[in-house]
Amino acid sequence: MVIRKRCHNNVSNNGFYWGIREGLKVMLDITKSKAVVESDCISAISMLKDKTTARGEYDVLIQDCWLYALMFQTCIFSHTLREGNQCADHMANLGVKQVEMTILDLPPPGLAPLVLADSAAVKFARASC
Repeated sequence: MVIRKRCHNNVSNNGFYWGIREGLKVMLDITKSKAVVESDCISAISMLKDKTTARGEYDVLIQDCWLYALMFQTCIFSHTLREGNQCADHMANLGVKQVEMTILDLPPPGLAPLVLADSAAVKFARASC
């Protein structure tokens, strides 16, 4: 299953938290056993993993994520490098012009080779700044 949602005004971590929150909600309708949340936004993942971190403007969204995460038997928040997150990047690019959340039963065209590369643990060169 693939979940896409456009996050408006994504100039900060706000979009990451919204995406994680909505993804957890949808996953709860499917299973309550295990959820693995991966993001290339290390600050968002760090705040979700550390419940003592000051959160400021994202406090309510982070608390929602924690509440949804507690409904699973196991929920893991994990950071992944942007280069290793090509599936998510592909989906984000497809959802740029989208207004509402979409749940797809099948992966969209173009995603299959990225999933295959991910499952085969293909290494990608890290871009340098």
